[in-house]
Formats: sequence, structure tokens, C-alpha cells
Amino acid sequence: MTWSHVDRAFAAFEPESLISLISAAADSPGCCHRLPSLTVLWSRTVTHCPDGAATASPSDLATLLVAAHKAAPQLRYVEDCWNVDPRLVVCHAIDNDRLRIHPGAHTDPSQLLRVITATASAIDSSVVDRHGFSLSDLLEVALRYSHWRTGQLAQAWPTEALARDNAEPEDEDFSERIGRIAATPVALSDEELEAVRSLDLGSAIWLSHCSYPDRALAAWEWAITHDELSLCLEPMALALGKVLAVERRGLIRPVPASLVLDALAASTGVLAAEAATDATLIQLMPPRFTVWLCACVLLVLGCTRALAAGPTPAGWQAVLVAGDNAQPVFDNAVEAVSNWLAAQGVPMSNIHRLSANPAP
Repeated sequence: MTWSHVDRAFAAFEPESLISLISAAADSPGCCHRLPSLTVLWSRTVTHCPDGAATASPSDLATLLVAAHKAAPQLRYVEDCWNVDPRLVVCHAIDNDRLRIHPGAHTDPSQLLRVITATASAIDSSVVDRHGFSLSDLLEVALRYSHWRTGQLAQAWPTEALARDNAEPEDEDFSERIGRIAATPVALSDEELEAVRSLDLGSAIWLSHCSYPDRALAAWEWAITHDELSLCLEPMALALGKVLAVERRGLIRPVPASLVLDALAASTGVLAAEAATDATLIQLMPPRFTVWLCACVLLVLGCTRALAAGPTPAGWQAVLVAGDNAQPVFDNAVEAVSNWLAAQGVPMSNIHRLSANPAP
């Protein structure tokens, strides 16, 4: 990442107007095909605020996106499709409420949330013992924030057709389609930008609507980073890891709604990996929940590069769980995967094996 390109593009702008512009674009249906680039820009502006005086406006987005591609040329490999249109209303039930989801880069956000909910039912007790909040608390506070923010912004989203709504050319091959989408200009209105500027983020009103506000606050604070953000721009990566908000100079800035599901997926992987080291939980867990847990531990392997400083397998932490002790094949599978990871360069000290057999 060559940040100098981005920093030069930022230099003339007043920081609050720049953050509002990039946040509005990241959540906008007219800009979501450039979400990876906007994630790069957002992560930089909230951690390294410029000190210019110019007010950023939608007309500045094209220049900023060019700077993002110069800083990270690999972005061209992950901006080749239309993300799900956030104007389509999709909700997830929490207690008696139906909370609106911003899909971000996820093609099936409802399925992701079903996986997280099932995982939470398996590991919540262990997470509460360790952190003082549950995965269910984290899921609720994240979705209530996303619901509140999306509801505020959706009122300003365009109702007219966007470029993404045009019929696909019948004779267009795959590479031509990729090129056409990548070349489509972003579309952000002044009304959308003003909606973001009007958000009262300081009140954190979403916390008071949670079932257990104290635990919700603990979960929210766990997902705030006070350190430098690590970015992973590989395909399918969770770019910012488990981060739901960034703290700098006493200000807490929540991520755009389009990045909330990424943070929940990464957080589930982290918390499931921790729970997988709880031998008591594993012994008590029904086999079907053990399968869910193992699946979510795999999320850690998918987002580790975004959470760790180095990109090599040597930085991985792997948790391998045998789901049953009825046959030795389960423990044999754990051993085989352990040996494969070691062959890929993962130190044996970073590979944690749990057997379903109570014998030592």
C-alpha cells in the first residue's frame, strides 16, 4: 500500500467533510461497486485526518478513487461486480423487532446472519464468561446500529434508475462485463451527503435500544479499535477485520453500514476460535453445534491476514476440533489437517487440537 497517493489527494480537504463524503459513498447504492476502494479511503481518513480547509463534495470522488487505485493497484481485482442493491429492504429479526440490513459486499446476508445466530446459541455462555458480553449481544448492537444508520440514509437514496439497473447487453462476454462495471462512474447526490452530515453519531442511540444495554456497550467497546487499521484487499477477505468503530483523538467513528456485516463475520470467527479452546464447552456441545463452531473457526483462517501484521501462514492461529468420539476417524482427521497446516508453514505451537475423547 503506497499511502502517499491517497494522502496527496486528501491534503486540501477539511477532515470532517472528507469523512462524511467517503462514508456516504460507501453506503450509497450508486457507489457500492467501488466499496473496496471506498473502504481503503475511509480507513485512511479516519486514522490520518488531513488539515486542509476545502469542503469535500461528490464531484471530488472520482479523483479520490483514482488515488485509491494508485495506492493499491490490487483493487482492480475486487471491483468487478455489482454488489447487492441496499435499496432492497432485507431485515433480520431480533426479539420483536425486524432490523434492516445493509448487505455491503455480501450476496446472501440473511444466510450469514443465520450462521452467526446459530453459532451464538452454541458459544454465548463461553463468550460471556470470557468477555462479559455474548456474541448475541454483539450481533444485536451491530445490527441496531446498522438499522438506525441505514434507515436514516435510505430516505435520501435515489429512487430513479441507476447505471446498475440497466439491462445487461445480450452479447457481452464476462471480461467485457467486468470492464463495463469497473468503468461505471460513481453516483452520489448532495442529498445523500447531507444525510450523512446530519447523523448524530455521538449519541450512540442504538445502544439504548438493545435488550441488555450494559452488555451491548461492552460488546461495542470490544469492537472499537484504538490502533492502526490493518487492511486485507484479497478477494473474499474481510477488509477491516472485527472493527465496528475507530477511536482517534477522543472521537469514536463507527464504520459505514456497508462494513457492519464484514465486522460481524470476522468477530464471529474470533470469538468462535476462543470458544473452541474451552474444553468444557466442547464436551457439552451437541454435535450439530460443534459443526457450526468448526465452520466459524474457518472464518478465522479467512480473515487472519486482515487481523495480523504479516501475510504469511506463520501468523495464523488454528483451532482444530474433533466433532465426535464414536470413531477414531475424527481424531485422525484433526491430525491430518494439523500436519497439512504445519507443512504450509504454520508453527505447531500455533495449532491447537481438541479431541472429543475425554481420555488424556
